[in-house]
Amino acid sequence: MQWYELSLLSVFLGLTSVAGYAWRDIRIRQRYLRRLEGFLSSIHERRLQRHIRLFPKRYRVVSILLSGTALLVLVVGDVPLPFAVAAALLTGVVSYLLETHIAQRQLNTIEQQLADAIDLMLSLLQSGMAVPKALETAMHETPHPLKSYFIDMVGRIRLGDDPATVIQQLGKEIPLETFQIFSSVLAVQWWSGGSLATTLVNVSAIVRNRIELDQRIRTQSVESQLSVLSILIITYGLSLMMWHVNPKNMETFLLSPIGSYLGAGAIIAQTIGILWISKLNEIKF
Repeated sequence: MQWYELSLLSVFLGLTSVAGYAWRDIRIRQRYLRRLEGFLSSIHERRLQRHIRLFPKRYRVVSILLSGTALLVLVVGDVPLPFAVAAALLTGVVSYLLETHIAQRQLNTIEQQLADAIDLMLSLLQSGMAVPKALETAMHETPHPLKSYFIDMVGRIRLGDDPATVIQQLGKEIPLETFQIFSSVLAVQWWSGGSLATTLVNVSAIVRNRIELDQRIRTQSVESQLSVLSILIITYGLSLMMWHVNPKNMETFLLSPIGSYLGAGAIIAQTIGILWISKLNEIKF
């Protein structure tokens, strides 16, 4: 085995190790969280937790299927194996990032809908309406996807389920801090009673400030994303220009063992860079 083959194999093994370690860390965290929730919740609440489906619905398996399909198509099309593996890896990472971007846009949409619903409930409560009626009115005025969660919540309360438990489940189904704050405040008020309008004023301000801060962070991250995209365009543009100027020598180099592994290594390095920049732009607050 040549040195370039050993280098490419080392890169693959390193990526596999990092992915395995990240998956193991996520599984351990989930296991401890489920165990902690089991100690702190009742039997009825644990039964409800088994039926919780997180929003939004994720399709992580799509990136794996696309990566495998790209590898199969390229291998059948007589593309050198190093290029096929590198292109399949790039396809999987790009499709994963696109799926994550779509899910994040859905979270931003439903968070904005929550802010509007809180403002509507605040106006209704200040006019003298009771909390259940204000929640029902917000259910009718809120668009999808938040509307379906409000319909389920109001319907279960009407059927006799514990209102505090039903409301708290909203914060578990939608993994956003704003929903956890809203559900906790509403559940505590349902337990203790009192005026909810004063508390919702502060909750509305927190939600609006978080949305504004998140928009500023995304605006600042656009510059780094555009720089990565421009570098990729320049790299592939120069490659196409070199191939257009001297296609015979370019094809000979890329089809040679050293050239194929060097080209595949460059694609893998770009894939790692794209994934790294995307993770650096994920700011949690």
